Amino acid sequence: PPELCKCLTAKQRERILRWLASHDCLSNSIVPYITKSLLSVPLYSLEFYKCYQLTNDMLIEFAKASPFSRLKSLIIHQCHQVDGRFQYSIVYSFFTM
Repeated sequence: PPELCKCLTAKQRERILRWLASHDCLSNSIVPYITKSLLSVPLYSLEFYKCYQLTNDMLIEFAKASPFSRLKSLIIHQCHQVDGRFQYSIVYSFFTM
């Protein structure tokens, strides 16, 4: 529930999201929970490495939900459902906000 995440720091939220991505736990059904709970505060780093569930649509939802004004690092590596050109546009838009 979102109220349980209120006491988490940005670093802790980043770790949870990284764990979900690296353990094949991302799905469209949990995206609303991620956007409401984990992305409700500005994060500094997002890392998606070999996350086979990550899609372009998920990245769009994450970008809509979070104020990425503090984002310093975004890694999308070997996420086969994310279009390479899309990855570039996401990185560009995050760092030009």
